[in-house]
Amino acid sequence: MATIDDKNREDFPQNTGPLSLYQWKNKVVVAAVGNRGFVQTHDQIVNAQKFKLMQRVFGPSFVFLRLGFAAFPGRPRDRAMKLNYHKAFKGEYPKMELDYAVLQLAEGPLPLPDTLSAQAGNDNTILLSWTPPTHTNTSRQASSQTSTAKNQFDTANLQSSSDLLMVSLYCPDFRQAIVYPELACRADATATIVVDPEWAGIPFHLYAACYNKNSSLASNSTYLGCFTLQCDNPVPFNPANRYKPRIRKPAQKKEGTNFDIVGLSGRVGPINIFTDKRGRVIARANPAKRTTPPTQGEKRNMSRFSLMSHFLSKVRVFYTIGFDAHKSRTHVRSAAMSANLRKEVVGNGPNFAIDYLAVQLSDGPLAAPRVTKTCREKDTALFSWASDGDNGISSPNDTLLVAVYNTERDEAVVSQTVAKRSEGKAAVPLPEGWNDNGCIAYLAFHNVDNNMCSPTSALAI
Repeated sequence: MATIDDKNREDFPQNTGPLSLYQWKNKVVVAAVGNRGFVQTHDQIVNAQKFKLMQRVFGPSFVFLRLGFAAFPGRPRDRAMKLNYHKAFKGEYPKMELDYAVLQLAEGPLPLPDTLSAQAGNDNTILLSWTPPTHTNTSRQASSQTSTAKNQFDTANLQSSSDLLMVSLYCPDFRQAIVYPELACRADATATIVVDPEWAGIPFHLYAACYNKNSSLASNSTYLGCFTLQCDNPVPFNPANRYKPRIRKPAQKKEGTNFDIVGLSGRVGPINIFTDKRGRVIARANPAKRTTPPTQGEKRNMSRFSLMSHFLSKVRVFYTIGFDAHKSRTHVRSAAMSANLRKEVVGNGPNFAIDYLAVQLSDGPLAAPRVTKTCREKDTALFSWASDGDNGISSPNDTLLVAVYNTERDEAVVSQTVAKRSEGKAAVPLPEGWNDNGCIAYLAFHNVDNNMCSPTSALAI
């Protein structure tokens, strides 16, 4: 189970790959997003198409939906999906389309204004007209608390002259909506809708509904028709009434951590969350089980990788110091592997071999050891080098780093502080019985602070 310390969190909800973070009842929930591992059925594909078509309308019309389904618990969009799922479509998949004349964007017991109608006005305007109520129930607020699910009351007594009329204009070509949540009151009898001049010559659909003053009840929405306007002298339009589909912004990352999460650890579904040695929070997906056999190229790469990985495991102390300057960008083992996989592994698969004299176990700006003499006396390897660095940065206090690898025995010896650059010579003890000819020595210098190193000098001894 994953845990999270949320004392300083203010940016939920967000997604981090297949991991979803959100708040529910003042609690932080960490859930794994399901991963479909099978082919969708025909019914599932049809359902996905229906939800996609409805979301195109419901997304930019969310203000209308919020007021239109205020009397029902849960999310307004979910209620709208359920209401329109079976009846608001025409045609068969994949040529299925929305039936805009049947689409319903509000539901409730309030009655619509009598004789509500719409007609195109001058330029970019639409004129609405209806019959105002002759008498209303002034004590409607008490009855508005009655459950709307049973609909067991006289809806005529629910209307009031203060009820507000809202309209939504949806343009399928632009996938945008113009919503006027407080266009007029029920007692006004007329209203004028201003349409975006950019919609000139483009068909759009008009919906209307009423809701009470405290936004607790609404009426069923009504479809007033499809309009196409020609704007020669457009009336000024307020862009604040135009709504585009909402796009989820990606979660911002905090420097030093991944996914801006602190205190999270453990396993959630297919995700493992842990803190690495550098203090970074890592969320990593578990590898999926492979279903196809590896290709020949993949087999060759795996063989090369396995061969070099085995060799580097013998000289881990050497390359950890030699590639220490790379750890701010990548892991030192990854840097060592990357530096030795191309030219240092020779041959044709599966019979690969390592060119031990070409291996590089370090990298940096310091001057490399310029070895002038090497020999072996019994169980000791002797090295001599020029004390002055000719190519690169050098200091008399640079420390020699030596690794001797026995190719016959598959063993290695690493010595870290055998001599300084200014001494010019060093003796490295070898294990007893190393009289084989297949010994390779690797030499490099590193500075006192261990933040710079030289390239590797390799030679046979």
